[in-house]
Amino acid sequence: MNAATTQTHEQAGTGFLAEPPSLELSVLIVSHNVRELLAQCLRSVEQALQGIEGEILVVDNASEDDTVETLRPLFPSVYWIPLEVNVGFGRANNIGMSYARGRYILLLNPDTLVHPGTLRAMLDYMEHHPEVGIAGCRVLNRDGSFQETCRRGFPTPWVAFTRLFGLERLFPRSPLFARYSQRFRSEYEVGYAEVISGAFMFCRREVLRELRGFDPEYFLYGEDVDLCYRAHRAGWRIGYVGTVSILHFKGESTRRSTTDAVYHFYNAMHIFVRRYYGGSPLVPVLHAGIKLREFIARLFRYPYLWLLGFADLVGVTAALLVGTRLRFGSFLGLPSYAYPTVFLAVGTVVVMLMVLFGDYLERRVQIARAVMVYGLCLFVVASLTYFFKDYAFSRWVVLATAVGGAAWGVGVRMGIQLLQWLKYEMRPRRVAILGNGTLVQALATTLRQQRDSGLVLVGVIHEGEGKPPLGDGVPVLGSYEELPEVVERCQIQELIIATAQLPPGEVVALAERLARWRVRLSIAHSSDELWAQRFVRELVGQEPAWVEYPLLQPRLRALKRVMDIGVAVIALSFGMPLVFLSSRRRELLHCWWRVLQGRWSLVGIDRRGGGETNVFAKPGLLTLAQLSAERELSPSIVRELNHYYMRHYSLALDVEIVLKYWVRRLRREARA
Repeated sequence: MNAATTQTHEQAGTGFLAEPPSLELSVLIVSHNVRELLAQCLRSVEQALQGIEGEILVVDNASEDDTVETLRPLFPSVYWIPLEVNVGFGRANNIGMSYARGRYILLLNPDTLVHPGTLRAMLDYMEHHPEVGIAGCRVLNRDGSFQETCRRGFPTPWVAFTRLFGLERLFPRSPLFARYSQRFRSEYEVGYAEVISGAFMFCRREVLRELRGFDPEYFLYGEDVDLCYRAHRAGWRIGYVGTVSILHFKGESTRRSTTDAVYHFYNAMHIFVRRYYGGSPLVPVLHAGIKLREFIARLFRYPYLWLLGFADLVGVTAALLVGTRLRFGSFLGLPSYAYPTVFLAVGTVVVMLMVLFGDYLERRVQIARAVMVYGLCLFVVASLTYFFKDYAFSRWVVLATAVGGAAWGVGVRMGIQLLQWLKYEMRPRRVAILGNGTLVQALATTLRQQRDSGLVLVGVIHEGEGKPPLGDGVPVLGSYEELPEVVERCQIQELIIATAQLPPGEVVALAERLARWRVRLSIAHSSDELWAQRFVRELVGQEPAWVEYPLLQPRLRALKRVMDIGVAVIALSFGMPLVFLSSRRRELLHCWWRVLQGRWSLVGIDRRGGGETNVFAKPGLLTLAQLSAERELSPSIVRELNHYYMRHYSLALDVEIVLKYWVRRLRREARA
């Protein structure tokens, strides 16, 4: 298996998929930290493969949730390919392809459910259309709606321009402006397409052999577009079969990953534009548009960053003006040289402290934290006046600014909390649970305890004979056979499927039955209380990775980055005069420069562990692995220490690592 982990797109060479096929169909799934989703996907695939001579291969991309250990005994017929490092979606698929024995190879996402008749219909379509090299089917969202990305147009410079600058949204049914989303076509048609979704790619073996699989430069996104584009240029047609479908829980794999999905998504756009449209005069405009869209996407990941930031700047500026008016009789009563410095200084202190304490970067606003930050702001600004005597105009102005700004900030946050409460109380999402037994009871109890989740448990829909003895005032709404009527009558918006009696493949048909009401489907797996709480957190949109990896919390990342910059600036300032003394010192300065650039961190993960490094887990000058033993550690042990660092991260842990490093270094020098 070690050979599989190191095989790359380039190394596949002429021997890639060269052996003749011995089966009709190979279903290839790449998984990363989606154990429960993968289990239900495998059940649906096993059902859909009945009557087909096929196999299932799963490439586990260095999951940290014991995917292989847990699921291998449950699915003994599946061929498991565990990788020791996360090599990315494209590379992992290429590794899996080298083991595939099918005449056709289906590349399938683990967060999907396959309808029982889909695979047979796709085989028949490919047999009757020899000109088609890759085909896709209709992909449904979890609420039964059509997922437009399952059939797209090529991102030519014109198509990218219309999409990036909003022309497609203005004219959604125009063949000229909506060539990417293809909204002018029926979702149920059967015909040709330009690009199909990477969630379901039904490929001929000879096409993948000719194209040598995915391009490994794409890590997480864009590889499906690139493969379809290369297949089209090689003379193959791309097919779309809208008469059969799968259900795609879009984004669930990404939410469970520590990878920076936003970066990889927009970086894939840059790669595609650079590779295929490098000579177009629109390329600079496209790159600029991609950068702009990435900036906007990152900005709106933290809605309070701009909303509260702007409100606090307005509030503290107004408080400063009012304080000056009360003390000196004029809103601009300070000396002329004080402007605009005082406004910039006070505003910068408030915003920076709010960012460091996480007020702008987390989903919940906290009044107590805002009051504490304004109190700290009073201390910082008052302290600065002792160092800059020319700006020590009045302590009363500083006090009035802090008190007035705090009052304004508290008022704004109370208003946001009131709006959130009204949203949850006036328009909560109505939830029903389908099933019987202890799992239903655990979910019902957890949902009723989540007072501020924006979810309200309407009742339970029993499956099979008998009604679940819930009690506690949880009503039974009806039976599974009455589900559409219950959904319409009770206005259900979320349906949690908590029964093993409903095969995963049948959930696709259920989504189609309930599509007109846009009911979001979720599948529950365990009656464990802690698991039920996590399931509800994910249901309301909280990031599950934040719970498991404190290092992913924006507040801690921002504070860690500020500390890295401060220490790197000091190290470079004092180390620059010594740069010519030895090559070792020059290399050390290069390392500090990487820290200043944001590529490394003072304390981070050890690169000897392999795997991807991203903005969440940067390599460090100092690491936990460096302190664990004097001897050389194996890559697997280093990876475990890296995971421990990410799961148990705190500023105190960073300080402890730094102090222990210096203590050990001083001891070694003393012994020498």
